[in-house]
Amino acid sequence: MGTPKDYNDWHDTVQRMIDRGAIGTPEEFDLVMQFLYENLTTVDVNNSDAESLRVVLNAPDKAVAAIIARRKKQAFKNLADLETIPGLNGPALAAKKRMIFFN
Repeated sequence: MGTPKDYNDWHDTVQRMIDRGAIGTPEEFDLVMQFLYENLTTVDVNNSDAESLRVVLNAPDKAVAAIIARRKKQAFKNLADLETIPGLNGPALAAKKRMIFFN
């Protein structure tokens, strides 16, 4: 878990765990995936879909819409740039900074 991964990489990791004998119900594995998605999944602010921005950044819909509108005009360069979007939680973003990319 030390290396940030995208959602598909996490899905593959959990599937490999299951293939190796990890025990759990489908609901429990769904909870694991939800935790990984919300807390340890990377997001490319300039290219990710709205759902990924909402979940990974824990952003309200209005902030997600503002991110998408802004990046169409001008790409985000860094975390400080992203923090200019109203409705985003600066300290929460800073805590996830290793998960947030600006490609």
